[in-house]
Amino acid sequence: MNSNESLLNAIYQNAQTGATSIHSVLPKVHSQPLKDELYRQKSDYEYYAQKAKEQLKNGQLHPKEKLANKITIPIGIAMNTMMNQSASHIAELMINGSTMGIIEITKELKRQPEKNAAESLGQELLRFEKQNIENLKGYLK
Repeated sequence: MNSNESLLNAIYQNAQTGATSIHSVLPKVHSQPLKDELYRQKSDYEYYAQKAKEQLKNGQLHPKEKLANKITIPIGIAMNTMMNQSASHIAELMINGSTMGIIEITKELKRQPEKNAAESLGQELLRFEKQNIENLKGYLK
């Protein structure tokens, strides 16, 4: 796998994980402003997943799915919100997820030997993740 393919797959998986996480947590969110923020983020994660998928397909490649995430994320969120469904707790969970995404994308970006379209998309996703954290900090108590 070349570095461009690796970065695009990391972007795709990051965005898919974000969208899946939000989909799983939304039924537990009781704060309408937080729910609105998460819907906006989910839409943007879906956009980044689609862009990465398109770039992979343009290179005759296919995105690598993390099927385990479709099972483990909902279970993890259910367990993490069983006793605490406060806006603060949910924001903290989402901030932690965005932080993990930032770490993974940053590592992949550092492996890129040269500037390319995938790197541009990766940088855009990084800015998005950082903004998500800033937006969610307002819900922490």
